[in-house]
Amino acid sequence: MKLRYFIYSIFILTSFLKAQEYPTMTIPELNIVPDSILANASTISEIGTQYSGDTVKIVGTVLFAPMVDWENDRRLTTSSATRGSYLTFIQDTSGALWGGMTVEQPDTNFATGFDIIDTGDVVEMIGIVSEGFYGNTTTLSILVEPLTEINIVDSKGKRPDPIVVTVSEFFDETSFNLEAEKYEGMFVEFQNVITSDRNPGGSTNFAFSDGSGNKIFMYDQSSYFTERSGHKLVGITEYESPANGTLLKHIRGIIHTRDDGWYIVPLYPGDMKIGETAPPTITLIQNAPPRVLTNQSADVLFKIEDNDGTVTEAKIIYQVNDGEFLEIPMTFQDTAYSANIPGTSSDNSLVSYYVYAKDNEGNESISPNDTSVKYYYWVLNSDPTIFHVQYTPYRQGASRFEGEVLTLQGVITADSSDIDEQGGSAQYMQMRNSFEWAGLRMIKVPLNGQVRGDLVSVTGTVIEDYYHTTIDVSNLEILEHVGEIPSLILTCDQISTGRNDAAEEYESMLIVYKNLIVTNENADGTSNYGEILVSDALGSTRVELQDGSHSYHNNWEPGLADSAGLIGIKEGNTFESITGVIYYAFNNFKLIPRKNDDFWGFTDIEENVKIPAAFELSQNYPNPFNPTTVIQYSVPEMVNVKLKVYDMLGREISTLVNREQSAGIYKVEFNAANLSSGVYFYRIEAGNFVVSKKLLLLK
Repeated sequence: MKLRYFIYSIFILTSFLKAQEYPTMTIPELNIVPDSILANASTISEIGTQYSGDTVKIVGTVLFAPMVDWENDRRLTTSSATRGSYLTFIQDTSGALWGGMTVEQPDTNFATGFDIIDTGDVVEMIGIVSEGFYGNTTTLSILVEPLTEINIVDSKGKRPDPIVVTVSEFFDETSFNLEAEKYEGMFVEFQNVITSDRNPGGSTNFAFSDGSGNKIFMYDQSSYFTERSGHKLVGITEYESPANGTLLKHIRGIIHTRDDGWYIVPLYPGDMKIGETAPPTITLIQNAPPRVLTNQSADVLFKIEDNDGTVTEAKIIYQVNDGEFLEIPMTFQDTAYSANIPGTSSDNSLVSYYVYAKDNEGNESISPNDTSVKYYYWVLNSDPTIFHVQYTPYRQGASRFEGEVLTLQGVITADSSDIDEQGGSAQYMQMRNSFEWAGLRMIKVPLNGQVRGDLVSVTGTVIEDYYHTTIDVSNLEILEHVGEIPSLILTCDQISTGRNDAAEEYESMLIVYKNLIVTNENADGTSNYGEILVSDALGSTRVELQDGSHSYHNNWEPGLADSAGLIGIKEGNTFESITGVIYYAFNNFKLIPRKNDDFWGFTDIEENVKIPAAFELSQNYPNPFNPTTVIQYSVPEMVNVKLKVYDMLGREISTLVNREQSAGIYKVEFNAANLSSGVYFYRIEAGNFVVSKKLLLLK
């Protein structure tokens, strides 16, 4: 150990003498894939880092020592020597998603200090970013020309705890979930999975599933988990890939990306724990149709197998709406088990069910493997509505009508001039009653002159666009203009941040938040994807500025701050309200405002100014105006401020400010787009300071 740190100190001194300046970036900054790319990708090979070819400095925790023992056993712990290079894996010290990376020593010259780093070391390293050399996994190739040494900043002595994940987060019955890219290179753990597909193609890889048909592969890149000659650590490991049907209590490792899907690379002995016996596996073959008529039964078909015994019992357990659970025995036919779920006379009802199986050793399985998420279908005599398409009784659930061609009616809430997503072809509509599950996103929408407030009939295919229920439109007909739908008032905690499952019922709906303050002008740290964090009295949530057709920005690209007519958002700015549609992407629900009239009561505070000596209300500018003007006022102390607009008859038109504010100079934007020309008054009340002034709207 002393020798290791003596050598390490020499590396630090050498690095100091040779150091060049390279940009320092976090691993998530290098890895995060923008919404625009992720949303339009159809295969894993289409997504990856935007910084390929850049030379950067990063800091991370080492997850795997590149050698067994750099002093006494210098055998490599990965198979990368066949490429003439050496590997390890690191993870961002924050533990944040998108925080994993493969690190490559591109030659056998260990003057970089690559050979002495150990598991748990926090290292600083300089290298060239690439994508695709090892599968499709983002890799940092240590810079050797000029030579740069690795700096060991700290040593934790162990790996961070793994992130517990499920197979369905990577593969969902029939397709890869591209949002799993956020786990690439990270240390994760799957629990209670069952092996299959042993040794495909003559390798020592195998697959494992969750018992519900979702599958992912193990990759034998670690020398502790391989049977390959010349790669296996003879004398240390006696590893043999498990037989098909083996229960793994857990398998831990690094997520590795390849063209054909995600793999897990277990690293050290103990990263894979085998259970005693495995329960039956259950795989869906034929689900019930998404919709049946009243008194119509539904046929289902499942493959149920027990690789180390026999299946002794299989049954369907179902319920209608919230009624009692009923059981139906399943019948074995050829290679599968079938059942016929009886019809119900209750129209507009929901039937949910799951499968139960038991083997000769008493091991039990259910599918889905979490009964809080069941299979389900609708009993419906009339045509489905947006509500039926959107509604799911189970959080993170896809629409039951996914893949179906439907005709639906709704009122346009965002037309082609409102949202710039997908070149304006993404629009939104909503049922006329503003209850939950009433909004729907549309893509590839024909431009037939539809505008906000039009009642339309659309025909298209229901899809899940990265967990956002969407209709891919083939035809649109304008029925009549009924006027704009009022927005639904929500508080920020109802949408919140991250994957808040309770927010799914508001997906694609037109909503409004009130009395907001900007708590972070960039919701994504040093990367900037045009999203801010706003808060009210109850919580925080995201507002996405890039896709709307308005003037507000958070400097997501150079030059915006200097562009005339644009309004930069800063921390501390306040809004009386912000309206928009709820969008889901990148593991977050977020609000997308459409145009300037979705922002009300914007208050700016001047920075780096002296505390005002007295209360003051300035004349609005411009005046006359159309349709927006700015009102400036000063407060010399902490005080509750009310700023309101009235018409000539003294009727209140709008409340621009109603909150306690610290000393400062404030600017509030008043938007009169919905008002007619005429004289109006604005009035401030701040403690004992009460002043009114006149403003003139000319359209």
